[in-house]
Amino acid sequence: MTKLRDIFDLPERVNPGDFVLKLSDVVDNPDAALKDYVVTDQLAKCFDEALSLVKSAITSRESKATYLHGSFGAGKSHFMAVLYLLLQGNTAARSIGKLTSVVTKHNDWTQGKQFLLVPYHMIGAESVEQRILGGYYDLVSKLHPDHPPAGLFPSDALVENALKLRSQMGDNGFFEALNGEASGDWGALEGDWNAASFDTAIHSGSASADRGRLVDALVRSLFPAARQTAGFVSLDEGLAVMSRHAQSLGYDGVILFLDELILWLASRSGDTAFVNREAPKLVKLVEAGAGSRPIPIVSFIARQRDLRTLMGEHALGVEVRNFEDALAYFEARFSRITLEDRNLAAIARHRILRPKNETARLQIKQAFEKVKREPESVRDVLLTSESTIEEFEQLYPFSPALVKSLVVVSSALQRERTALKIMMQLLVDNQDTMELGELVPVGSLFGAMLDGHDAFSAELRHQFDKARKLWEQKLRPALLRSAGLNEDQLRTMPADNPLVRRFRTDERIIGTLVLAALAPEAETLRALTARRLASLNYGTIKVPIPGGESQLVEQRCRQWAAEVGEVKITGSGPDPVVSLQLSGVDTRDILANAQHEDNTGNRLQKIRQLLFEELGIAYENTFEIGHKITWRATQREAELRFANVWEADDSTLRSDDTWRVVIDFPFDREQNTPFADLDRLDRFRASNSRSKTIVWLPSFFSAGLQTELGRFVVLEFLLSNDDRLRQYSSHLSLAERSEAKTVLTNQRDQLRERLRRSLRMAYGVMNAEPGMLDESLRLEKGQQFQSLDATIPILPPAAADLRLALDSLIEQGLDGQFPAHPKFNKDELRLTAGLVQQAYESIREALEGPDGRVAIDRDLRKKLRPLLEPLDLAQVGEQFLAVKTSWFDRFDPREAQLPRRSATVGELRKWMNEPNRMGLPDLLENLVILTYACQANRLLTLQGIPVPGSLTALRDDILLERQKLPDQAVWEQVCERASHIFGVTIPVLPSLANLQKLNDQVSDLSMKFGPDVTNYHGKLQKLLPAVVGAYSDLPRYKSAVAMSAMCQSIQRAKKPLEVFEAIRVAEITSPSAMGEVFKQSAKVHRAIDQIRLDVFEKLGQITDEPRAGVAGMLRQNIQDALTVDEHVTALESVVGRWLNDSMKLLLDAPREPVPPPLPPISQPTGLSPLVPLIPGSPERMIITGQRKTTGLAGWRALKDEIERELTEDAELEMNWQIMKRQPE
Repeated sequence: MTKLRDIFDLPERVNPGDFVLKLSDVVDNPDAALKDYVVTDQLAKCFDEALSLVKSAITSRESKATYLHGSFGAGKSHFMAVLYLLLQGNTAARSIGKLTSVVTKHNDWTQGKQFLLVPYHMIGAESVEQRILGGYYDLVSKLHPDHPPAGLFPSDALVENALKLRSQMGDNGFFEALNGEASGDWGALEGDWNAASFDTAIHSGSASADRGRLVDALVRSLFPAARQTAGFVSLDEGLAVMSRHAQSLGYDGVILFLDELILWLASRSGDTAFVNREAPKLVKLVEAGAGSRPIPIVSFIARQRDLRTLMGEHALGVEVRNFEDALAYFEARFSRITLEDRNLAAIARHRILRPKNETARLQIKQAFEKVKREPESVRDVLLTSESTIEEFEQLYPFSPALVKSLVVVSSALQRERTALKIMMQLLVDNQDTMELGELVPVGSLFGAMLDGHDAFSAELRHQFDKARKLWEQKLRPALLRSAGLNEDQLRTMPADNPLVRRFRTDERIIGTLVLAALAPEAETLRALTARRLASLNYGTIKVPIPGGESQLVEQRCRQWAAEVGEVKITGSGPDPVVSLQLSGVDTRDILANAQHEDNTGNRLQKIRQLLFEELGIAYENTFEIGHKITWRATQREAELRFANVWEADDSTLRSDDTWRVVIDFPFDREQNTPFADLDRLDRFRASNSRSKTIVWLPSFFSAGLQTELGRFVVLEFLLSNDDRLRQYSSHLSLAERSEAKTVLTNQRDQLRERLRRSLRMAYGVMNAEPGMLDESLRLEKGQQFQSLDATIPILPPAAADLRLALDSLIEQGLDGQFPAHPKFNKDELRLTAGLVQQAYESIREALEGPDGRVAIDRDLRKKLRPLLEPLDLAQVGEQFLAVKTSWFDRFDPREAQLPRRSATVGELRKWMNEPNRMGLPDLLENLVILTYACQANRLLTLQGIPVPGSLTALRDDILLERQKLPDQAVWEQVCERASHIFGVTIPVLPSLANLQKLNDQVSDLSMKFGPDVTNYHGKLQKLLPAVVGAYSDLPRYKSAVAMSAMCQSIQRAKKPLEVFEAIRVAEITSPSAMGEVFKQSAKVHRAIDQIRLDVFEKLGQITDEPRAGVAGMLRQNIQDALTVDEHVTALESVVGRWLNDSMKLLLDAPREPVPPPLPPISQPTGLSPLVPLIPGSPERMIITGQRKTTGLAGWRALKDEIERELTEDAELEMNWQIMKRQPE
């Protein structure tokens, strides 16, 4: 295969100075800066912005400052170097093709201008003044040794120190020393220093040339330490001095290239006092507060991209966040020129990704075409949100995702190494092993970070140290064990050895996780799922079937998580998120202290608990467990047993009716194997062929997985309560114990998930992953699921988990046991007693009609169709439910063959399951039987007594009696009679259902009102002889007798047909009269109770007139009411008035003869003469009368007559009845 070394022009090694550019080197060697420089369109724009800033400063004569803003590797130093050369007028720089338009644009104002270009190297400075002012001092001294120096030192302090030194050394020694460094320089032009010139200088002003010349000589000769100990004037004052001094030298402006100023400040971000002192000084670059600046000072400040946007607020530590906040305060005073990250693609292609020849270039293009054909999900991860496919092609064999990760992580951990250098290092390291077509994996960055890291902050250094420790102590050993290697083998084996390649692949996956832990908010490293991990390390993960890379990554990560608690997997879906917790606590000692908990008994208990979790069953430590499932929309229950099959007795394996599932364990004691279980089943089958038992045999765990189970046992023990963890981790501090608990909890959770996944593999519902099962103790799928009923085979279930697999096994057993069971759709049918009752009522209603169907609404149709059609009871159409005759056709011929020609419920149940068993629940069997009974006009009887048809309770010994139904004419006659008498409405079809309806309604009414009818009849028999005399032919009495006889006949009837006959043959006076008796008997017999025979007799004893006439009339009234039928005269309305009038008449009997009655006023009013009310009280009289009148005129006449009889103390008592026509 073609290797990288065959394609790209690569060096043998990367040297320390490669790709490193210092501005100070540009002055002496400008060609080095221009040799490989690449100008993109975006960089050309940036050069234009930089030159425009200088122009603006020159034109306005104001100082300006700008940030050169860019991420790690964006080329800020190189940009400054080229800008330096452009402002210097370097011909080679001005000749760069991509800068032609920029140079031309700015020629008009740059021609003839002189700029003092001051490059800086800030690292190691003690103050801003020391480096900026000192750098200017050094540069000018070098460029203009024959000119007076800038007055950047505090002269008064130096002169005072010089005076002290002169007194100590004497003039000869002092001036000899002072002149020692002045020889040949600017000081020599004025002559050597002597007492006169020295005194003149010290007495001149601090800003005079003589004072400046003296200070310069003192710093050069006697006080060189002043240059290194920040012995400068303030920055504000110094910048003003610089401006004036540069002007005196003929410059039009001073350009400061502050390449490492921000980096220098950031390196001291932990020193709050330093940052608070030095950072505010930067504003003086643009704001002049002390003295004028005759020529502008333009500052270019390289500034790294704010790492908080790359790595997150909390990854860097509080000191870096405070530092960035401090800089943000001054940002408004500076402009910004942004060097975009995307420039790196073009730069990398030009500088490090040079193909050897045209053939190599074509090979690269062909290889990238393969990458372009990868699924979009893979390409999107590699491209990131900001890159294009063209930029990706420029970077090949790197990906935009790798470059972006490199920018983020290296910005924080590798600030002394450029992006290009690291990319070249990766190419050189992989040139002999990496093949064309592969991409440099993102995980390979971790190896580059391990060497010579220089973290950006204390927090990052701490985090990286934890990452290194985790890698060296836990992750690397785990990866070696996983690959089956040791360190010596890894060193000595060839790179293409499969085990070594396995290790390197795993190393890159883990490396990606470590990088993500260090920069959790980086876009490319955020929320790393197994699929993203595979995509970021594209090409290094080899699988037999393309597309399975993410599954392999997930398997590896789960394996590591089970061993290393810091590896965390979140989510149970197909693409979980994988992360790494950087912990500095070693938990291995804690686990070792509790190792005694790992034994076979505890392992079995834990695996049983995990099995229950996977099966979705509440954990019970019992021998037998009931398990309910929904099979074909019906509720069924099976029995579960957990046992070692090889030692199970026959009673454990035998089940006669209810299905039993026996589940074995995926490991065993005493070196027993799954093959011993198979032998035991063969022995059982030899003597038992029809046991309703399914045996579920797992393949055995591998030794490594059993070790992990033991670790899980220990972790469960440790984490069961805080006291236990405290006991076994007493050597840790409180903070360390909390961190250890987090790590152990994660490890326990990952182990639980891994063991649950392994159970799915062991029990045959999930493809086994390498290393999970013992290959020598692995069963074939067909061996794992064993039916102990030879007539019912069991196939391996196609299920995603153990619960579904268990249900599938039981369903297969039920399918074989009950092959004729209707195939109800459990998604459409929710079988309840209420639904079955609705179905039965609808069927009964349909069978009441002549065509056996009934209209049905949409909602009920939707519920009944999934039940009745598979059960073959009815056809449920869009508008009607039509009862089918399938069950009638099946049962009726067999019933006719019976000696008694009637079947029992038990016999019908038996016939349902012939020739193939149907296995319906009792509720549905009862529905079928009751439907047949209605269709075939069968009466349910038990020992000759009719019993109700109950869906929930139907005994097997109930008999379905055939019934001879009446003719249509007779049926209609009886139904009409029942309607008049009992007020019931019965369908016109003579069927058993309708007969039963007649029976139920009439019997219920008879039970309810029959006692009142009997009571009424009995009271009439007692009353009528005394009031009327002969009574047998009286209409009221005859109707009462007939109705009482009918009720008694109905109540004696045992069957519906007997009730029908009782109504048919009953003596009928008048249906209306009898109906009124039946409905009003309760009221009427209570009215009879109010008829007092003593009052009736006393009325007959009255002889005085007019009372005798009134008494006779009252006696006649009650006799008439008792003679006629109730519907003619309502006895209750008559009796009350009769009794009231009778009592009044009897109580008002006179003691003396009554005077003759008054003559009538006009027409007879019916008013009686005055009669004494109370004996001995002639003044108390009563006037009675009765009269019918019509209309208002008649009422007014009567009213006038009554008013004439009224006095002030008279009492008037009235009863009235108004009869008028109903309005039409």
